[in-house]
Amino acid sequence: MSNNWIVPAMESLRKSLFLRTLLIGFLILIMQIPVVMINGVIRERESTKDAAFYDVTKSWGGQQSIVGPWITVPYKFHSVQKKTSNNKVEHFTTTQTRFATFLPIDLQIDGDVNSDLRKRGIFKVPLYSVDLTINGRFAKPDFSSWGISEDDVLWDRSYLSIGLTDSRGIIKQAQLDWAGTKVNFLPGTGMQNTDSPGIHVPLKDLDKKEAFEFSFPLSLNGSDILLFTPYGNDTRVSLKSDWIDPSFQGNWLPTNHTVDNSGFDASWSIPYLGRNYPQSWKDSSNFK
Repeated sequence: MSNNWIVPAMESLRKSLFLRTLLIGFLILIMQIPVVMINGVIRERESTKDAAFYDVTKSWGGQQSIVGPWITVPYKFHSVQKKTSNNKVEHFTTTQTRFATFLPIDLQIDGDVNSDLRKRGIFKVPLYSVDLTINGRFAKPDFSSWGISEDDVLWDRSYLSIGLTDSRGIIKQAQLDWAGTKVNFLPGTGMQNTDSPGIHVPLKDLDKKEAFEFSFPLSLNGSDILLFTPYGNDTRVSLKSDWIDPSFQGNWLPTNHTVDNSGFDASWSIPYLGRNYPQSWKDSSNFK
C-alpha cells in the first residue's frame, strides 16, 4: 500500500493554522485523561485518610480549642413601651432577663501533653492527652458603666464556663476551687438556648467580694491540634510535651520555646491590648 498521502497531509497540516490548532487541542484533551485519573486517586486517598482520622478520633477526641473561663451574670432589663387604645397612649414597662459576660483579670494555663500515634491502614493519626492546670483571678462584675443597678443583677444565677471543641475528650471529673470552695463542674457551657460543648459550674456570693481567685485541673484527650483563647487581661500559657516536631500556629507564636529530641517546652504571654475584644460585654450579640 502506498504512503504517498502522508507527505501531502503533513504539508497541509503545516500550512493550515486551523488544523494545527485542532491537533494541539486534541493532544491537550488526551493529556487530561491521566491528570483526571491521578486527581481521582488523590481524592480517594484523601477520603480514606479522613475516614481513618474520624474512625480513631470519634472515640478518643477531636481537635481541641479551649475557650475561657468566663463568668455569665444574668440581669433584669427594663424598657418602657407604649400602646394606643381608644385614641389614648398608654405607657407600660416590660422586664427581660439578659446576660452579661466577664473575663478574668489574670489567667495562667500550665499543661503537660503526652503524644501518641495510632495507625489505621497506611495512615498515622496523631493523638494526645493533656493535663492542664488553669488558675487566675476574677474581679467582682461591674455593671455601673452600663447604668444597671445592682438590685437588677441576678447574682444567684451566675455561673462560670469553659468552652471546648469536643467535650467527649474529657478524661475525668473536673472540680473548681473558687475562693477556697470546691464545686464539681456540670456538662455544657450553661449558655441559654445553645448546646455549645463545654462545662460550667454555678457560682454563689459573687457580689460579696471584690476579687475571686480560682483554679481547676482539666484532663483532655484530643488529636492533631490544641488551641487556647486568651481570655485573661493578662494571659500566660506554658506547655511541655514529648512531641519532637511541633508546629506552632495561631495568632500568637510562643514568647519562648525549645525543641529537642525529648520534645518541646513553650510559653506564651498575651496582653489585653493584643486582643480585639473587651473584658466584659452584655447581651452576647455585640460588645457594649
